Amino acid sequence: MKAIIYLTIVFFIAMQTPLIGQSSDAPKYFDNPEEAVKQATSDMIQTIKELEQFNFGIDPEHLKKAKPGPVIENAELNFERLLNSEADMDISKLADKTKNYLYPLYFDKKVLTLVELKKEEKGWLIRGFSPLGVADELSALVRSYPDLQKLKIAKYEIQNLASNVYIIVVNGKQNIHTNYNNKFSLNQPTPSSEALKILKEDAIKFKKEFGDIVKKQKLVD
Repeated sequence: MKAIIYLTIVFFIAMQTPLIGQSSDAPKYFDNPEEAVKQATSDMIQTIKELEQFNFGIDPEHLKKAKPGPVIENAELNFERLLNSEADMDISKLADKTKNYLYPLYFDKKVLTLVELKKEEKGWLIRGFSPLGVADELSALVRSYPDLQKLKIAKYEIQNLASNVYIIVVNGKQNIHTNYNNKFSLNQPTPSSEALKILKEDAIKFKKEFGDIVKKQKLVD
């Protein structure tokens, strides 16, 4: 049900031309991410109020008071690099280039949602909002790191394994968090070698079972 509600709010915002600063001729670019996040937040508040018959799970009054957290670079872990990885490798080295940037909006130690922005030559574009599951994962991390503003966070989507890995830098040290396949917990850091070992093992299993299917899909695409 939450997924349906989330898709409803994203669809509604996308269809409302004035809401996300889009014109019928060209997308709206912002000079800086702060302006884009402010606009996106305003859009979501308006949408929640206009579609009050739905329970979006977000109090618009909380959203008004929400503070933007630090930017999160969002990328994918390259599947082939994961297959060929070594146990002592830095997980971030397996990532492709940054896809977009996520700005968490948090209130009372909870991440309400994340604004997705894309940086282009002309400026910053609002791409929408991250899935509810990502906000829940970030909320779990906030409980372990209450001073969210001082953190440097990177999020990596694991190709073909439908999960995320978060790298949080604290005092120059990398902490890795993931709840991949319920084998780890977001509430405490996971040793890099341990996480990489499990991810690589499952990546190898995936390739053996679905490798031919994936190749055929890429050929069709």
